[in-house]
Amino acid sequence: MSRRAGLLLVLACWCAPSIAVTVLGVPMGEMLISPPQTCPAKKDSAKEICWVGRPSTARDGTKTGTLYLPGRPKWAANQTFTGSVSKDGAIEELKLPRVAVSERSAIIRSVNDQLGTPRSAGDQGSTAWARWATKGVHVNLACEEAHCLLTVRTDAAEAVARRQAEVRKTTDAGNPRTP
Repeated sequence: MSRRAGLLLVLACWCAPSIAVTVLGVPMGEMLISPPQTCPAKKDSAKEICWVGRPSTARDGTKTGTLYLPGRPKWAANQTFTGSVSKDGAIEELKLPRVAVSERSAIIRSVNDQLGTPRSAGDQGSTAWARWATKGVHVNLACEEAHCLLTVRTDAAEAVARRQAEVRKTTDAGNPRTP
């Protein structure tokens, strides 16, 4: 292979679009065809991801708020999703904060179908958890007594969340609470 052909091959691979990891029907971390708009009055008629109400906008242009996701799994039909969309129009984080614990097995099956078996999982008394990770996406499921929290994050959003947790941990260690 000539040097020129090798350079063209490298450029072709480097410039080729990456394949988005789709979780719950949402391409995580990839720019959406069009940024989410405000949902129509009858949000069930929406065919695209849309904002339920007005999202808040951070200094860096990231928008956070409640999203309506058409085509979501049956177990999530009545769920409220919160999400973050970067200023580039890519979904960085999705959260389902109050999924009924009775739907836990349906959630696990749904995520398993998309990402394979969890990297780690556990069950201690009334608390259960599972974690999946694949190229570019992290999914965490935490269930306690009556509800589960499902969080889907891109690598960048996961790194920010870990840094924030580390800051909280050191701050809390410096300010111990008395019983």
